[in-house]
Amino acid sequence: MRKPEKEVAENVHRHRSEGRHTFPVKEHPDEVRINLRIHNHLDDPPSDDWTLVFRARSVDQVEVRQFIEGQFPKQDQFVLDERRYQYSWGSSAMVWSFAAEMAPVVGSVIATGVVGNAAWDGIKGIAKRLPRLWGSAETDETLPITDDSAKREAVRLVTVRYQLGPESALSLVSVTSDLQSLRSTVVLDSPTGVRYEVELQRIADDISLAKITVTEPTN
Repeated sequence: MRKPEKEVAENVHRHRSEGRHTFPVKEHPDEVRINLRIHNHLDDPPSDDWTLVFRARSVDQVEVRQFIEGQFPKQDQFVLDERRYQYSWGSSAMVWSFAAEMAPVVGSVIATGVVGNAAWDGIKGIAKRLPRLWGSAETDETLPITDDSAKREAVRLVTVRYQLGPESALSLVSVTSDLQSLRSTVVLDSPTGVRYEVELQRIADDISLAKITVTEPTN
């Protein structure tokens, strides 16, 4: 059972300052999820929905937030929602969630690099810099994903991202793999007719990159 959100929220900002020095507080979350939602305007639904995930690393929550903020130019419209969850149902687990909503201005790096044709490479560029947070070197080494692993990861990402309950059990439509890019595409249908297409890639150092495209049913 998840602990009350108020209890969780009390522990969000944990840098400790003494005089002029600020000391990072390293923790070991079971999972860190970073959602990047790109809009034409912040009032519009997102045109792209990306998720970066890494697991079981010793990192500081404030440094993760600062890393995310540092990936985007100051002129972009940007909102960052930061949450942490402690689960105590069965084995205990701590999850950090960061959701960045952004609306790039014309001519910005994000507008030309992430929303344009280089979208995948732009987000992968952020993913390969993540190991800096735990003192490792950048990496863009891509690892293969089995079809079964791709299916499980896609179902888990969609269920968590869109907060689907048991009544919204997803059914598998297809799994395809690109042997050159080592990218997998999983298509899932919900009982309500909503279709989720999840493109997945796994990078060394246990980092996952995914793009989710949602298609609503037509009347």
